[in-house]
Amino acid sequence: MEPIQPIENPSRMRLEYAATLDDVAAPTIRFYLRGKSYASQRFKEPLIMGLAGVGAYYLITSSRPVHLWWSYFVFFALIFCAKFFDMKRTVSQRIRNYIKREKGHLLPTPVTYDITDTHLFCNFFGVDTVYQLDSITEIKEEAERLEIWVGDTSLSTIPLRAFHDDAQKAQFVSLLKRQTLSL
Repeated sequence: MEPIQPIENPSRMRLEYAATLDDVAAPTIRFYLRGKSYASQRFKEPLIMGLAGVGAYYLITSSRPVHLWWSYFVFFALIFCAKFFDMKRTVSQRIRNYIKREKGHLLPTPVTYDITDTHLFCNFFGVDTVYQLDSITEIKEEAERLEIWVGDTSLSTIPLRAFHDDAQKAQFVSLLKRQTLSL
């Protein structure tokens, strides 16, 4: 399958590729990590884990001398930091496992993007999604993917390997940007 097949009209383009688990999980992970839920969870979960760890540490060491009171703060800081810096990986792994469990039997799955004069059409897992080109708020390359943001409500990612070369990627991006004044 040819990664990009131009349609007769040069102002239109079609992109087809087979999406893997990483391709399917990437937009969900990026969207979640950028959201408010993750922002609050990022601090709450390490705080709870740290306090629970200090409580357990207290129960284990309560018979020790009182002059080791500072060790509770050190123990809390260690648990908090370990959990805080591991949150992104943990969340990413949870999302990947969920997608693998629910949609793994359908992978790899064909994905098609069609750009017309005013819309971007996406067919993914047999579901059609339509975006108006003027509603696209951000287009950027991030972690070997092209991210297409539509406000704060939608994210679509395309792996860079889906493009035959940089010229085709540049043409795809320029067709997306032609209706978008805010980019």
